Amino acid sequence: LADTTAGIYEGNPFLKPETLEGEEVGIDYTRPGLRAQFTFYNSTIENLITQRNLLPSEYPTILGVTCGFDPVTFTFLSCTRNINAASAIARGFEAETVWDFGGGFSSRWTYTYADSHYTADPADPTAVGNRLEGVPMHNASASLTYADPAGWQASAILRYISKSFGDAHPQDNLIQNGHFTVDVSGSYALTKNLEAFATIQNLFDDRYIANNGGGAPILGQPFTAMGGLKVAIH
Repeated sequence: LADTTAGIYEGNPFLKPETLEGEEVGIDYTRPGLRAQFTFYNSTIENLITQRNLLPSEYPTILGVTCGFDPVTFTFLSCTRNINAASAIARGFEAETVWDFGGGFSSRWTYTYADSHYTADPADPTAVGNRLEGVPMHNASASLTYADPAGWQASAILRYISKSFGDAHPQDNLIQNGHFTVDVSGSYALTKNLEAFATIQNLFDDRYIANNGGGAPILGQPFTAMGGLKVAIH
């Protein structure tokens, strides 16, 4: 058993590995100072690992654990087991453009469109046609970097992830928020093999639910500042 803030997860020694078959086609375009890539993909996933709720007869006997609603503590604990019960299709496209426009400035833009949904699920037939949980439809980023000849560099990255859900049923309202975040970083080469760096993630401390599987929602990474030294050993 694994006990987490989201519930009790019972192990399953009979799980089979997921299998994926797919194809993709891509286009690369390169010219001085510019590189662009576009990739279209289509994949079929079998033996997809999903979850089912434990039956009352399967509830763990650990002291103090109450599956479902506990009228004493007024809390809800989900008790589940991983199973191979579904198949799905994942298709979409990815795009990336890197532009070096001179003077030490460069920019990188990325975008992913993901259409991922269940095609079969005997354990939960109502999930067929719905999106895979935790997979956003849109994922994009844009960055601007300046590299100075004196050895220092600064970057800013804007990221966007669209809304997704914690299970295959949007009506359950297990929303994982769409959100924008901004990260910034800087570095300076002290010597040939020693570099000082500093990074700030989620600069504006945006609050959003990043994981919402039915237990206590988990927020995304808050404002975080880090710094240190990097040593290169040749």
